[in-house]
Amino acid sequence: MIVRELITKLGFVVDESALRGFDSKIGSIQKNMQGLTGNLQKVATGIRNVGLGLARLLQPHWLV
Repeated sequence: MIVRELITKLGFVVDESALRGFDSKIGSIQKNMQGLTGNLQKVATGIRNVGLGLARLLQPHWLV
C-alpha cells in the first residue's frame, strides 16, 4: 500500500488490474512452492528410512 501511494505521488499511474493479476500469480507460485516443499520432505523422509533400514540390515548380527 505504501509503495503504491509513493508511486502515485511521483506521478505514475498504477494499473489496478495488472496488480491483481500479479498478486494472483505470486499466490499461485507460493502455493506451488508449498506443495514442492511438502513433496521434498516426503522424499527426504523416505531416503532417511532407506538408510536406516540398510544400516540395520548391514550391521553384524551379534550386535543386534
